[in-house]
Amino acid sequence: MIKIMSLIRAYASSALAIWLLFALLTAGFLPTAFGQAASPAIITDLVVRDPNGNDVSNEPLVAGGEYTVTFSIAIGATLVDRILLTTNLERTRDVFWTLESNYDGVDLNTWTPGSPAIDFEARSGTADFTLTGRIPEFITEKFWDENGRTIHAIQRFQLLIVSLDSNKEILDLREASITDQIIIRYGNLLQEKRTILDSVQMDPQYAALARSILAESEGLTAAGYYDAAITLLESIPSSGFPTPPVVTNIFLGSTLGLAAISVILVLLFLRANRGKGFISRRVEDEAKKLDLLLVKATRVDKALSTEIETIKRELQDLVE
Repeated sequence: MIKIMSLIRAYASSALAIWLLFALLTAGFLPTAFGQAASPAIITDLVVRDPNGNDVSNEPLVAGGEYTVTFSIAIGATLVDRILLTTNLERTRDVFWTLESNYDGVDLNTWTPGSPAIDFEARSGTADFTLTGRIPEFITEKFWDENGRTIHAIQRFQLLIVSLDSNKEILDLREASITDQIIIRYGNLLQEKRTILDSVQMDPQYAALARSILAESEGLTAAGYYDAAITLLESIPSSGFPTPPVVTNIFLGSTLGLAAISVILVLLFLRANRGKGFISRRVEDEAKKLDLLLVKATRVDKALSTEIETIKRELQDLVE
């Protein structure tokens, strides 16, 4: 029995020793080889600055704005190819690219820094570049009808792409969120109106309806209708809030009229682009919102509630 136990221990010790030896041998090779295969060339130390020199690397960039991007490309020793460096920025100067360090892979006698794409030989080390260009002006806008109305949407934009020249395999890239002045204006105005409603004492019914207008404006921006949403927000005064029912009803009536027009525009657009079943569901959702406004408005003025009923019927008629 003692012999058997000794044999078992000896076998277990041998197996453990073999496993440890294998682990030590592979530990020295696998991580390095994997790292080189996965990232033979990567972007490092990227900083984006606006024309005033402000670091906006972690902020949305503005459509039509000019930016300067400084970055490095770290290239591994095992890479045997040419590197293709590409940007989707528009050119604003004689050149896009400036090489800021000594790097043997870039032949300064033959490269074309005025092109949105440059290629160079992969040499182990780090190449430092500066890239200057402009975000396309209308990237966040889309025209959708013959009257020239537009919708706005934040877009993802590829600032910088590193790929292999031989097969165009992407090795690394950097993207940015792109906004525009209309979207920025809406965001500032929304924050301003929220601050006013949170800080100013006013009639509770008036405040409730004003907050309903804020919610409706956010619904419009979800569909891209920032211009209509701004019009809604601007109908909420910044000071001198009236007391119901007389002057308040004027404000509420005009605001609800604008809201109805905006919602109808949204639904007409959806009708042109999607199925009727979806539109019917959207109309039902908007009708429920108007029902809530109707309950609140009834406490203020019956004429206003009648107007809301009319708006609701107009929405429902769109899909009948």
